[in-house]
Order: sequence, then structure tokens, then C-alpha cells
Amino acid sequence: LAPHSFIWFELKQSPEQRLLEQREDDQLSNAQLPSVELRKGWASLFRLEARTALERDALADFIKRQRWFMRKAATVRAVTLRDWIQLPETEEQLYLCLLEVLYGDDSSEIYFCPFALAFGDAKGWISQDAPSAIVARIQSDGEEAYLFDGFHSDACSRALFRFITSGRSIQSKSGELRAIVDESLKTQNLDPDQLLLQRTAAEQSNSSLTYQRELFLKLFRRVESGINPDFEITWFLQHDTSFRQAPSTVAGLEYHAAGGTTISLAMMQRYITNQGNGWEFATAELRQFYEGDMTLPFSDDELPPSLRFASEIEAPEEVLDALGSLAATSARTIGERTAELHLALASGPVSGPFGRGRADSSSLAALVTNARTKLQRLQLELSSGQTVLDAATTDLLPRFTSKLSTLDRRLQAFSSIATGCTTARCHGDYHLGQILHTENDIVIFDFEGEPARSLEERRAPTLVLKDVAGMLRSFDYAALHALFLATKNLPQDFQRLLPRARFWSRWCSALFLD
Repeated sequence: LAPHSFIWFELKQSPEQRLLEQREDDQLSNAQLPSVELRKGWASLFRLEARTALERDALADFIKRQRWFMRKAATVRAVTLRDWIQLPETEEQLYLCLLEVLYGDDSSEIYFCPFALAFGDAKGWISQDAPSAIVARIQSDGEEAYLFDGFHSDACSRALFRFITSGRSIQSKSGELRAIVDESLKTQNLDPDQLLLQRTAAEQSNSSLTYQRELFLKLFRRVESGINPDFEITWFLQHDTSFRQAPSTVAGLEYHAAGGTTISLAMMQRYITNQGNGWEFATAELRQFYEGDMTLPFSDDELPPSLRFASEIEAPEEVLDALGSLAATSARTIGERTAELHLALASGPVSGPFGRGRADSSSLAALVTNARTKLQRLQLELSSGQTVLDAATTDLLPRFTSKLSTLDRRLQAFSSIATGCTTARCHGDYHLGQILHTENDIVIFDFEGEPARSLEERRAPTLVLKDVAGMLRSFDYAALHALFLATKNLPQDFQRLLPRARFWSRWCSALFLD
């Protein structure tokens, strides 16, 4: 260390300890688990008597414990088995199930879950490694098993791999299960028994795992009628365009109901070797940026007068030097790939799902109405005390309130400004976290859209500027988030470094738009 320098250590709870505590919180004792007896053998697992017992005693508690269950604050009135299919010719008793969750307000949702039975030693590891995945104790002929979420079993995940890559179809009680597979995967002849499995630990609305860094499997948990946009968009990009900066989708799993409805259950993509996502990359760059040469002049007076002005001029060399070559190059590359993506997503026939359109007054009015509804909901939450704010944020409320009339005028003007703008399919939930940095390039992923929106909304053509606005906000958010972290132990430095954050955000945004 240099003279007068020091190293600052911070003690944090390890991720492993947090995971252990989460498992302990999720753990149910054997006596607490619901018990279901099968009087007619293991084949009667989902027949009327046992199914009724599961629906009455076990499924609601099970689904409320799952991280992928989205409406945790809602009252669950009942959970029923809508349909199920047992995968044939597998040693594992694996059932692909659709669960219908009925809520107290009479609304409902469908969830996908691959249930399996664990016998003997398997009961031990599932209760130790994934206790929240257990649904119930099942007893038959003096033997006991656990019914559990088979996603957590390597054997079941390999059985699922075999079926999805087979391209087969099988009938269920009320529909048909279909595997869709690209020819390139068929000819690869991968043996899942030879592939190391790794599950994604992050909490999210879906479940995913990788097979030996060869393939990536995503199970959609909350499902709806219609094709999932992540599968639909990446399949289109792979098979109908020349755009290659998105994951290569090679297989999918769909449920086709008797009435003709299609539901996407899972998708498989080629694994992408990467150096981290755009958010991780940006915040790492920003840490160095805030620790950089403090003699460089950073003040709001140094900023270009507007983002539009900044994007229309050549960024000065001193700006590029201050940002660093990695941040500047990354922002430009993201902008180029975003433009290429939007052109590809609008390259289909005009009458098809990937055609180009124009925004009309009615569609823009709907966007404005939706924005106003969200704003009114936020105002209600703030005024009623539903949202608990810290003192610093509470002090900002008068400033927020004073801007409401200006915001409303801008929303009112939006319809006339945006009429005639291009509409097409777009990413729909675009930000730095949806970018993977690869060698000398990026890959754009996760085209599922905003999970809170309906599938119909997420698949609808919209203003492609929505993606642009999302990325601009992400640059700004990353700059401020990294600044909060950098000054967490030195809060007096926040205001001093704030011009650096604005400088980074404004110029990265300009390079993105260039």
C-alpha cells in the first residue's frame, strides 16, 4: 500500500449461509407434510380419490412456498390439477402437470410443474437439498414416497431432456404434449447422462438449468394461452432472419388443449459463453470510474445541453478518455445491436406477427391511458401510506407532486408527437441486465417481456422506442446505483460525485443513440 492508504474490509453474510437459512425456513418435518394414501397402487396417483386429497390438503400450501409463485399476497382459494401427462419409457415416474390456482377474487392462473416421486434414499436428499419442493407424503402397499417438484432431480431433468429433444407428441386426458426440436440438435446426439447439470439459483419467475454448458433449459412456471414470446421471438430470429446476437433456440415444449389452445411450457437454447451481463459490466466499470482521477473536471456545466444534442455530435476525445474505452465501446455496440434487432423483428410479412406497422391515434391513446392509470395508482399508494418510505425519500415527495402537472401535459402531447412512428415486436423489458457480454460483442436475451403483463400484451406490436427508453433509463439507473454503493460508507461524497454519474449516464446514452 502507498503511504496513508488503507484497505477497507466489510463483513457480509455468505450466500451459502443465506441459502442454508432459506432451506431451514422452508423445511417441513415429516409429520407436518400432508399424507395421501393410494388404495389402488402407485398408478392411481392422480385418480379421483388421491387427486381430491392432494387438491384439498397439499397443493395450495406447496405452491405458496415456491419462489416462482407470483401472487404471494393474494388469497389462494384452491389449487386443482387441470391436466397431467406421465412421460413414457422412463425409469422416473415423472408427471408434467398443469395446476390451476383459484384466488379469492375469483381470478385464476395456470402454473406448470413437473411432479415426480422420490423413494428410499432419494427422500433424504430432496428433504435436505430442496425441502420446499416437497408436496406430500404418498403411501401405498406399505411403502412411502415423496411427491415433489421434479425440476430439482437430475434424473428427472435428464428424462425431460430426452423427451424435449425427441420431437415426439403424447396424448393427455384433455390435450396433447408436443416437443419441437431443431434439426441441428437432433443430429448432435447428445447423451444427457454424460452432461453435468447446473441449476440457476437466482429467484425468478421461471426455473432454468444448464446441461454441461452446452444447452440451457427454461421452464415457464406461470403459463397462459398462447406462444411464449421468448420462444416465439428467438425461434423466428434463428430460423427466419440473419440476426445472430440472440440465443439460438433449438427446442421447445408445448401443450395443445382439445379446444385448439397452445401453451408454451419450456424452451431449450444453446448455452452462451459470456463474461457477465451488461448490468454487472456497467457497475464494475462505474466502480473504477468513481475511483478515477479526481482532478478531471466533472460538473453539470460540462454536460451537453440535451441528450439529443449529445447524440448528434462526435463525442470529444476527452469524453471518451474519461469514460474509458470499454464503456464507450460497449454503449455503441449495444446501440448498433439494438437497431439490428429491431430491423430483424420487423422483417416479416406485414400481416404476420413480425411485420412493421404504424402507430395510430387509438393505440397511442391506449398507451397514454395505461400510463395515467399507473401514475394514479402510484399517487394513491403514496397518499394512503401503503408504501413505506424512508425519511430521505419522503422529503422528495413535494418535488414529485409539483411535477405531476408537467408530466400530465407531456403525456397529453405524446399522442400527437408519436403518431406515425414505427410499431413492431420488440424486446419488451429491455435493460442492461438483458445483455450478455461475449468476446468483442454482445448477445441480447430474455425476450419474455414484463412478467406482470399478460401474454397478449407482451406479444402485441408496440413502439420500438419503448426498448430505447428502457435502455436509456438503465444507463441512468446503473450510474446512480453504483454511486450509492461507492459512497455507502462515505455519504458526504455522494453530492460531490453526482456530476460524475450524470456525465457517465449522459454520454453512454448518447453513444448508444449514435
